[in-house]
Amino acid sequence: MLKDLLSNTRKILMLYGLGALGFFIGIGFIQWGAKGMQPSLEQEITVLAGLTIGGSGFIVSMLAQCGLIINRFQRMGNRRDNKNT
Repeated sequence: MLKDLLSNTRKILMLYGLGALGFFIGIGFIQWGAKGMQPSLEQEITVLAGLTIGGSGFIVSMLAQCGLIINRFQRMGNRRDNKNT
């Protein structure tokens, strides 16, 4: 499964995008909780949820970036010479 994922650049880029989306949604939760809510337990839970979502998104994006680097290293020696393209 991991080998199939590392060989498909589109899937890795999709994971990267989903991770970045999660990160920015988490940052939005943190900003909303910090500036738009009164100090309460609900605010703390909202900020904690934002931190969890944002942190998970960050980790997914960084793992996808590492996957893209590994994919590039795998394809480094396998360059095709197409003179028509």
